[in-house]
Amino acid sequence: MWLTLDIGNSGVKAGLFDGPRLVSHQAWPVEAPFESDLLPWFSQYSIDRAGLCSVGPRRPHSWLGWGRRIPVLILSHTLRLPLEIEYTRPELLGTDRIAAAAGAWVQFGRTAPVVIVDAGTTVTIDLVHNGVFLGGTIAPGPALMRNALSDGTASLPSVELKVPAGAYGTDTTSAIQQGVMLGFIDMVTGAIQRASDALPAPPVVVCTGGLHKLLVDQIAAIDHLMPHLVLRGIREIMRLNP
Repeated sequence: MWLTLDIGNSGVKAGLFDGPRLVSHQAWPVEAPFESDLLPWFSQYSIDRAGLCSVGPRRPHSWLGWGRRIPVLILSHTLRLPLEIEYTRPELLGTDRIAAAAGAWVQFGRTAPVVIVDAGTTVTIDLVHNGVFLGGTIAPGPALMRNALSDGTASLPSVELKVPAGAYGTDTTSAIQQGVMLGFIDMVTGAIQRASDALPAPPVVVCTGGLHKLLVDQIAAIDHLMPHLVLRGIREIMRLNP
């Protein structure tokens, strides 16, 4: 069995793979002491190795003591990957983006370009064509947009993050929800369209991240929903780096 870990800005996801099959998965807030929650997996399964990507506040070095149980592969752009990276400074490319792109390319990219939408605290829209990671877009997610309005103004409140009805707000709360939630959806829709226009053939659009259901319900251009795409990408990279 292989353990995969995706440590993000606000949450942690863990997946347990038996070959290509995802046997079990868990998720926690990033501040939770979740290492102890993995112990039942170690008692129930024979786990041979782990793969880890981290873009959040808990950096990979904090796992070194825990990782002495089994070999831990920490993702980086220098590993053998199922795609090439065409990025000006690949050392600054988030390893979660690398893993998501790797997972999507292996799954869907053999006959068409791939656009990967990963929506959580931030949203990234990345492009892969002919086995090459071309680059992408990084933008704030709805919570960051809402917090910027609330923290950066004197009188605008922090509102519930839900999609409002209608085309405009009839009070301050619904007006902010229009701007934040529908503005976010419009931003992602536009980014997908621009990415598609930049590619030589219609792409396969894959969506993942904590806000995947919101986007899939609102954006018809999304072809596939893969909530555990980053974990699957980590597993693919582990496979290439024994």
